[in-house]
Amino acid sequence: MKTKKIFTVAADSILIFIGIYGILFSIISTYNIDVHQNIVGYITLTSAVLFSFVLNADKNKKAIYIGSSIVILLCVIIYPQQILMGATDFINMLLLRIGAFIDFIQPLNTDKTSHYSSVVASTAFFACFGVVLSFIAGTAIIKLRSSLACVLMTLPFFSICVFFVKLTPDLFSVILYLSFLLSTFLANYIRKGTNGAKYHFSLMPVIMVFLLVICVVFPPNNYNRSDLAQRMYTFFAERLPITLYNDPDNTSGESTTSQHTGYIQLPKEYENVELSNALPSQTGNVVMIIRTDTSGIILLRGYSLDTYTGRSWITDTDVKETKHYNEAFIDPFIPLFKTQTMVNPLSFSTYSAMTINDSKQMYIEISDKGRGGEVAYTPYYTAFTDYVTYNYQDDSVVLYAPNADQNNYERASYRFNAFRVDNIFSENTTNYRLSEQFQITQEYESQYSDFAHDYYIQLDGETAAMINEVIKDQNFNSIVDINERVNAVAEYVSNCAEYSLETPRTPYGKDYVEYFLTESKQGYCMHFASAATLIYRTLGIPARYVTGYAAIVDPTQVNDWVNVTDKGAHAWVEVYFDKIGWVPIEVTPGSPGGGNTNPDESTASSSVTHSRPEISKPESKAETSSKSENSQPETTDVFELPTWSYAVIAAILILCGFIIRRKAAQSKRKKTSSADTNKAAISAWQYFEKLAVYGISADINIYEIAQKATFSKHKLTPEEAKIVVTYVIKIAKETDKSLSFFKKLIFRYVKGLY
Repeated sequence: MKTKKIFTVAADSILIFIGIYGILFSIISTYNIDVHQNIVGYITLTSAVLFSFVLNADKNKKAIYIGSSIVILLCVIIYPQQILMGATDFINMLLLRIGAFIDFIQPLNTDKTSHYSSVVASTAFFACFGVVLSFIAGTAIIKLRSSLACVLMTLPFFSICVFFVKLTPDLFSVILYLSFLLSTFLANYIRKGTNGAKYHFSLMPVIMVFLLVICVVFPPNNYNRSDLAQRMYTFFAERLPITLYNDPDNTSGESTTSQHTGYIQLPKEYENVELSNALPSQTGNVVMIIRTDTSGIILLRGYSLDTYTGRSWITDTDVKETKHYNEAFIDPFIPLFKTQTMVNPLSFSTYSAMTINDSKQMYIEISDKGRGGEVAYTPYYTAFTDYVTYNYQDDSVVLYAPNADQNNYERASYRFNAFRVDNIFSENTTNYRLSEQFQITQEYESQYSDFAHDYYIQLDGETAAMINEVIKDQNFNSIVDINERVNAVAEYVSNCAEYSLETPRTPYGKDYVEYFLTESKQGYCMHFASAATLIYRTLGIPARYVTGYAAIVDPTQVNDWVNVTDKGAHAWVEVYFDKIGWVPIEVTPGSPGGGNTNPDESTASSSVTHSRPEISKPESKAETSSKSENSQPETTDVFELPTWSYAVIAAILILCGFIIRRKAAQSKRKKTSSADTNKAAISAWQYFEKLAVYGISADINIYEIAQKATFSKHKLTPEEAKIVVTYVIKIAKETDKSLSFFKKLIFRYVKGLY
């Protein structure tokens, strides 16, 4: 009896686990939620075993219930903040989607968190969610013994993954859940009120083979929508008043499983910007407060992105992991600094600014209004002297170390010292440029410049061809001076379209910049900055897309705290100039700053207004196009089957399983040894007992012969054994004929009784 109980608990545990695991990771994969998948999986398995044991307990039920409740309560008490934060984030995801349909529904006002804290919170929530679902499923399967209750109690949670999203859930997870439902239905139907553990176990191999075949034939990483599904999706996507997320043709938005970290690794905040589905922020919520000794418009640089996908900007992490630049610490060489400063690609232009005669030093203090994220927003021409508060991440972003490196999620608060110049290209320079320390900065700049001119002009051939077609009448290449060429492009982009916050979304399948330049002729900062970046690159000028905030400080607010709201979120372009470094270029008409890198000015001129010395000769248009066409690896078509084929293959596999089950049952009955008359009669009687559920009563003579074979020490005669076997075969045949079509299918293939 003890062995049977263990068997029962094990079977129920496996069934509950595959069902709840399927639900959780269908939701997680659909909404691209970053979690430690191993932790969620282990806790789900543990809770499945725990509840299987508790709900199957016959003795000491009260003590077992109390003990398991205490264990679960302790987990909630230990991690209440993380669970609540994860729940809030998840609810916000749902509210954002529902709010697109119902205006009065708004997301919760929550603090932003670092990437690490978000992972921890989501992991804690889904682990807790898994415990709750395990109890619900266990109650339906073990206590209620009802397939219908199991569906009604679990399907609403699974259905979360099919609402308001573009990306389909992970195929393996969906199959797990469907296998869970199938197994529950079959086991409950077969057992007819008895314990179904052995049926669960008997079905597991079939289910596992089913899963294996599906995942081999349709590996999740190669999944694409079929043409029919894509047309259906496009039809609804263009008509629904909703921002649909996780575009399948945007590889940056797809989740990938990290083999090293054990969690679903998604792009971090500073590695990905969706263009097609992004809308300007207009809530007016305060995102940070700043205090500075300078008035005007200050661009606070968040991060830059380098690769254009047609629907988004992403960071090419493979390239970023290579050592494409050097960094060093140099001693102070101007009186304003008493400590070492860091030389890196983000500070190259700082050394040019600080050695111009009319440069002015400034400070800015920044404090996040909400719980802090990882990015440290940085003014241009900052002197990096703090090596503890910040992580200088490659050449694109400065991170707030306590959140990004020490895995905190505290409100970020930091201060930068920077320089302000009217013209970064001014020839009115100081003698500090003759110093050894300044020459060190130039050596590093020269090394990095080679990388910038090679990497930050890259475009795929199709995009380059599109841009060349758009600007073919502008004669930009006839402008020899780089400053003038940059100015000309900035002016062209500023005037090529109307600035509008009501710009329609880019239709599915359309290139974001191409649609902006050739069809809509409307856009906001993301459109203008993206277009300018691509045009600069097509002309052989290193450029990249930048996102951050434009903070406006009134003269009366100098040295006072000033609110920066989400309306100040902004995008612009950075262009790389030899001997200087990255310089911001404003191309959005009517935007804060109006095209100036100098915050004191408010005219709508380009940020580059003066020539600069020692400009390297740009590559020709032909050279640029050749390099652009070869800059990206060739893409191969992914084999794609129509949607209906999944259902056909699944039906074939299920049908094969039923046929195999029937043949196996028939073979088992035929193998009963006719030489052992007692065994033959007993086997036939056991077969009859299975048929008895259809309301059949045994003939008294047959019953007596079966009893004699079971309990008597005497051996039956061959004639007696034949009477029992013949009788049972006759009953099975008559029963089969009396059943309706669907009941006959179940009788033959599901139960394997004929």
